[in-house]
Amino acid sequence: MTTPTPPDRDRLVAILLRRSLAFGDFTLASGAKSTFYIDVRKTSLDPEGAALIGRLLWTTYEEEFRAGRIDALGGLTLGADPIVVAGALEAFARGVRLDAFLVRKAQKTHGAGNKVEGNLVAGAHALVVEDVCTSGESALLAVEAAREAGAEVSHAWCVVDRAAGGREALAREGVTLTALVGIADLLAAAPAPRA
Repeated sequence: MTTPTPPDRDRLVAILLRRSLAFGDFTLASGAKSTFYIDVRKTSLDPEGAALIGRLLWTTYEEEFRAGRIDALGGLTLGADPIVVAGALEAFARGVRLDAFLVRKAQKTHGAGNKVEGNLVAGAHALVVEDVCTSGESALLAVEAAREAGAEVSHAWCVVDRAAGGREALAREGVTLTALVGIADLLAAAPAPRA
């Protein structure tokens, strides 16, 4: 695993600040209250943001991808969807084919009844990705579903780590979280909120 290049990371932080960070009164998915909200989807669905996310994900795990130690990537829908596609496309452009998968929040009750959609085979070495890691619940749901499908999961990656227990929750399940940006760094780079 390598550290992403500063220009790409700095440019992504600038897009996160412009598109994804808002101040106010918010209730998070975990139920916690917050004076700020980070909607990474606004960055991951921006063409430049998506390209940077894919490139930074590749840079972080290039050695593991090339060696086949990670051969699949996926996460819980909806936040992980654009990140999975950006990462798979970047790897493919660099000559590495990764299987990509998405995990539903609830198993389908029709059709094939899948909880995991896309391409994940038993024995795969999967990387779970997500947009924002808070409590770790979303990543843990994806880890559990991937493991139930027969994949091995020991790594997770997120764009922003809110440093609210997610890293520790994943570690208890044998999963190491790598974050592109910590919340303290993102907030330190943000302009002061207007009154």
